[in-house]
Amino acid sequence: MGIVTSKTKVDHPVTVSTWNYTHDIEYRRELSKSNRVHEYTETVDDQGWCFSQKPENKEAWLTMYTQACAEDFLARRGAKPGNFVVTVYRAFPDRRVLVIAIRMKWAPGRLA
Repeated sequence: MGIVTSKTKVDHPVTVSTWNYTHDIEYRRELSKSNRVHEYTETVDDQGWCFSQKPENKEAWLTMYTQACAEDFLARRGAKPGNFVVTVYRAFPDRRVLVIAIRMKWAPGRLA
């Protein structure tokens, strides 16, 4: 068995895991209730939105998880404070499925 390099020819197809937790997260700054500006899109491979929840807990879980992920992303981006609408889609090769959309106030100073 030799060393695989970028010039190595592969004589078999590459198999991709059947596990797919790809999600697109879109961040829109809310200028008013009817005016939003798309600022960021993040694509993540994250299982958190797929965790099984009891029906009575599902919305609370999705909201809390989405806000935690959004706060982490906005902090890393150094986003200015403001109100955001954060929309999460499950990404499949041929379509996207809405998971949740939340409205949140981003105030980075409160996280410190």
